[in-house]
Amino acid sequence: MSRHLYCTLEGFKYLFAPKPYLGAYVAMEAWPRGLLRYGTFDAYHNYYTDPAFQNRSFDPFTRTCQESGKLELVPLQDLAGTEPPGYDILHFETIRPAQEIVFRTLLGDAPVPVTRRAYTIATIAHAREFLDLCLLDQGCRPYDSIVAPSRAAAEVITAYMSEIESCTQGKLRYRGRVDIIPYGLDTEEFRPVDKTGARTALELSPHAVILLSLGRISWLTKMNYDRLLRFFAQLTRASEAELVLVVAGADSQGESTQVLNLAARLGLSGKVRLITDFPDEQKATVYSASDIFVSLSDSLQESLGLTLVEAMAAGLPVLCTDWDGYRDIVADGVHGFRIPVEWRARQRPTDVLAQFRHPYDHTLIHQSSRDLKIDVRQLVSKALDLVGNADLRRTMGERARQRIRDEFSMKVVVARFEDLWAELKGMADLDPGEYPNLGPVLSYDYPKHFQGYPTSFAEESRNG
Repeated sequence: MSRHLYCTLEGFKYLFAPKPYLGAYVAMEAWPRGLLRYGTFDAYHNYYTDPAFQNRSFDPFTRTCQESGKLELVPLQDLAGTEPPGYDILHFETIRPAQEIVFRTLLGDAPVPVTRRAYTIATIAHAREFLDLCLLDQGCRPYDSIVAPSRAAAEVITAYMSEIESCTQGKLRYRGRVDIIPYGLDTEEFRPVDKTGARTALELSPHAVILLSLGRISWLTKMNYDRLLRFFAQLTRASEAELVLVVAGADSQGESTQVLNLAARLGLSGKVRLITDFPDEQKATVYSASDIFVSLSDSLQESLGLTLVEAMAAGLPVLCTDWDGYRDIVADGVHGFRIPVEWRARQRPTDVLAQFRHPYDHTLIHQSSRDLKIDVRQLVSKALDLVGNADLRRTMGERARQRIRDEFSMKVVVARFEDLWAELKGMADLDPGEYPNLGPVLSYDYPKHFQGYPTSFAEESRNG
């Protein structure tokens, strides 16, 4: 009897090694745990080169693997020269066209669909990845897919792929699919805790209306906290309620002092509280201590908004910009309020120079973000509605948690992926196409390509 097999390259890495504190890596860690918990494959094969898989020193997640009994960790070298198992799917957590080609070479002629997730899409590095899919893998196969987390992200990918095809008169084009499946959150594990206890633990006022903004504290790469603080200053002037703004998240750039200094200049001393670099186990406490979640995202790198999913899972109403994937999460007036934004988008002559900077440089993203104008009047008005109406906050928060359970729970997301994989596998089995083996173009054939190096060349050395 054939087995239903899943294959990946280092997709389970963050079960065994600590992750960077970035939204994409939070999702990358949660996904494989959800897959082992809710997936229906008979086995999950993880090929690896990273020594973290050998050390397996991250005990809490190692237990998850042991409990599942389905995860098999295999050194990548073991796949070379052997008869590969009959995989139903080959999944990558990042877009790495060259690695995909190598894997397909190792798997032989088997028509195995490839899916890969697009977490962040806005830097030059990500544009190159999409270009490489068209260039290195000849546009991929019709049963391959890029999985975007939101409609907005999928539209970006489709538009960029169309640009590649147009600029090359069709010589380069993407032949695969773009599908939409959001990040998942295990709502059985991530749930609200007692608000009074949470505030006591964090030493927050038991009587204040607390607004929370959670995200990486970095003016350049993530959070334009000057917008947030200026909005909060207007809100405090317009409301008689006791208000506290909690700014929480990783502070790897050391910008907490700048946040507090700006708060002081705006007359917010004592009304802004920072909670930084806290462990994952404390995240539910931070959300549960709050009354309203605020995310004034203006970054092009935002493709969904995992913190919104977490906040709503904790039962918070959301006040956010009407931006990118936020539209897929928050129904305006139901789970909170989406505030209109106007983007005075422009292409600068110097933007082309980004190709000479680090490929993951955020300068262009940051410059573009500053061109975004938020309807501050409506933002303050909707915030006042929430601040002044505890029943509205409670009703929207309850709807928000139910929304995440229904659409973004890990169990639901795993099922959506399995439906996609089954569809792609069906397409692959019926596909009559013949595809060239591109493996040889990714490395030198030293005896063949370097014949001009030695004084003389012995043909038999090719097999020596």
